[in-house]
Amino acid sequence: DVAFSPDGVYLAVGVLFPESNGQIQIYHVGRGLVQILRTERFNLELLEWPSQNYLICTDFYNIQVWAMQEDYSEIINTWNTREFQSIAADEGKLLAIGHCSGHVTVWSIPEGNHLSTLQQHSVFVKNLRFVPNNRPVSVCDRDLVCIWDLADDNNQEGDGNPMCS
Repeated sequence: DVAFSPDGVYLAVGVLFPESNGQIQIYHVGRGLVQILRTERFNLELLEWPSQNYLICTDFYNIQVWAMQEDYSEIINTWNTREFQSIAADEGKLLAIGHCSGHVTVWSIPEGNHLSTLQQHSVFVKNLRFVPNNRPVSVCDRDLVCIWDLADDNNQEGDGNPMCS
C-alpha cells in the first residue's frame, strides 16, 4: 500500500517482499528515499497518513502508529487485535477501529487512550471515515450507515443515538 503525507511532500510505501520483513520506505518527493521504518513480522495491508505527525499501518492482527519526524520516526502505539475490519483517522487526534463483531472503538492517537465504544451494527464494520467535524461514518455490510457525533458526551460508550439509514 502507499500513502502521501497531507502536504504531499512525503510518500510511504509498504514493501511486501518476504526479505523486507515489514519495511515501510519513506520517500521525499524531491530527494528520494529518506527513511526505512522496520516492523517485525508485519505484513502490511494498509497505510494511512492522517497528519504530518502520524503514520498508521496495519497488518492482519496489528495496528501501529508511528510518530513521524524528518530524520527519525518511532512507534508510539500498537493495538493487537485479531478482529478488526477497518480503520479511520482524523487529523492526528482520533483513531476509529471497526471490528468484525459490529462495534467501533475510538482512541486518542497521541496517548493511545480508549475514548469510546460505538455499538450499532450486528455484523462487521466494513468501512469508516471521519468527516471534518470528527464524526466517523461507519458502513456495515452494505445495509446500514451510521453517523456518530463524537462531540456528544452521551456517545462515550455508544449509548447515544446515531443517525442511521
